[in-house]
Amino acid sequence: MKNLNLLTLAGLVVVLLLSSCMKEKIDQTEYTPDLSSNFTKYETVTINYDQLLTKVQSNLDRTFTINLDIPTRPDWNFTMSNYDLSEVFPDQKTYLVGEGNTLTEVGPTQIIALEGRHLDATLPTLFTLSEGVFEALIMTPDGSEYYIEPMRNLDKNAPQDLYVVYNHKDIIATEDLICDQDGRVPHGQSENGGSDERAWCHAVKVTQMADYQFYANKFASNYTNTASFMRTRLLYASYRYNTYNQFPLNFVDNVVYIYTFDVNYPNAVNNSATFVQQWDNFNGYSWFVNSPINYLWTGRNVSGVWGRADGIAKMCSNPTDEYSFGEKMASNYHSNNLMAHEIGHTLGAYHDNSSTNFMNSNWNNWNSTLGINARANLFAHINSNNGCTYYKQCE
Repeated sequence: MKNLNLLTLAGLVVVLLLSSCMKEKIDQTEYTPDLSSNFTKYETVTINYDQLLTKVQSNLDRTFTINLDIPTRPDWNFTMSNYDLSEVFPDQKTYLVGEGNTLTEVGPTQIIALEGRHLDATLPTLFTLSEGVFEALIMTPDGSEYYIEPMRNLDKNAPQDLYVVYNHKDIIATEDLICDQDGRVPHGQSENGGSDERAWCHAVKVTQMADYQFYANKFASNYTNTASFMRTRLLYASYRYNTYNQFPLNFVDNVVYIYTFDVNYPNAVNNSATFVQQWDNFNGYSWFVNSPINYLWTGRNVSGVWGRADGIAKMCSNPTDEYSFGEKMASNYHSNNLMAHEIGHTLGAYHDNSSTNFMNSNWNNWNSTLGINARANLFAHINSNNGCTYYKQCE
């Protein structure tokens, strides 16, 4: 991560007040948002994506200040700089999988990320702009986590430039689902005292796939938006490990597959264990690029769970079981946590119910924190099973 203080001292700070991006108001007689079933508190703001993108692109070579002009947050000034994605998304291989598993390669996902600070917040803020969608995970000085995402993620009838701002603590649990995974933690696991050294990170390649139901039902058969969603989740999930929790690990985008033809597989929606084992079977397909982490986004409603991994600590130790899946949750904030959670199992973490953290077994207790017990599990497995990862300098 770039040293913002040095850049600031070098005199590269440019102040941009983005009120011009927010001036278009929504006619409330035409559309009145009601997310009372999703959040106890929230607010909406109009953001002109194209204007925001233009301003961001013109300042990627410097540190600059952004104010998103949120009515109740006039003090939300963010000092941001470009977050280099070249090592997170080095090649951007995206394939559409058609009838007979024929592959068609398509162009890369357009994605920009900014990182920086809100005032004197301890943890950084992350902005992403990708294929017409702006998102932000904002850490405030009081330790709160706020998320900004398009209203259309929650209501398809919402105007394109209307966004919702919410505190993660105000998300209402609509379903009491848990991760269907063995939560027992083996005794005797602890961190290696000298291993939490962040000069070098484990780089873990990730293959992602979207089944036909995810592509067709969640993104109206738009492969560009499907790939954008998948890659943006990977970035936010990776950020939870290395940046927010100082864990020496970075995810690297390997391949994205999107099924544009319904092969009706995996299809064991009544049994999550069987469903994830069906996903394992892609390891045997000659065209499929297996990675140390393989994650399926499914548009099916798998009974009783949001997601599942095929066992604990399978990365490197058992390549045929390095598989997990997840559904698209109501908020992108929790879709990010879900991916970090299920991948965490494959990496070696058990459920950690000792605190509010993204490895907790119940999603109502998730935030961007990595629990201390889960952290110990990860060090124990990764440090002894790192043959399928490689080292790179930490971001």
